Amino acid sequence: MKIKCDKCEHTFKLSVPSTTTIDNDIEWTYFTCPHCGEQYSCYYKDRKVRELEKEKERWVKQTKNPNLKKHAIEKANQIQKEIESEMKKLKEKLG
Repeated sequence: MKIKCDKCEHTFKLSVPSTTTIDNDIEWTYFTCPHCGEQYSCYYKDRKVRELEKEKERWVKQTKNPNLKKHAIEKANQIQKEIESEMKKLKEKLG
């Protein structure tokens, strides 16, 4: 994917974003313009988000069980909404 930097207008191909830990618990994932060094946030995750992601993954695995499939899909979708809400709160607070 090609990206144009808002600061220097350099166009570059997005590679793997960087992740660093801030505030002992929050992971910040971002990418950097290779020309001017401007950093762009992708997302933030805290312990709660990471736990929700693990819980969602457990429910996704349950979709293979025909007796639990419908409930598991509903539960995974509900948890995904919680994840998105929590990540939005973090971005508003930190980003």
